[in-house]
Amino acid sequence: MLANEQVNRDGTCFIHDQTQVTQRSSTSGFVAITKYAEELLAGTGSSGGWPENILEMQRNWIGRSEGRGDPLSLAEGAGDITVFTTRPDTLFGATFMSMARSTRW
Repeated sequence: MLANEQVNRDGTCFIHDQTQVTQRSSTSGFVAITKYAEELLAGTGSSGGWPENILEMQRNWIGRSEGRGDPLSLAEGAGDITVFTTRPDTLFGATFMSMARSTRW
């Protein structure tokens, strides 16, 4: 399997430039990478021959963020809810928040 970043613009594999990449269905499942974020990020430190731009794309894909939980008051004194943010300076001007409940997990 290849990620989008591993395919050249002409549709060939970025390692084996002559090999044409084709899209196929896969029955593989999804992995919750957040459980392995630290380990994955540590692996991007030594390139092992990977170009720096590919390593940077992988770091961004893993998406681990430093942040903090801040309480936001609910309307009509109904309590508060803690939200995670990487930009606490932007919460001061927040006028709306949307929350969804997942039934999948």
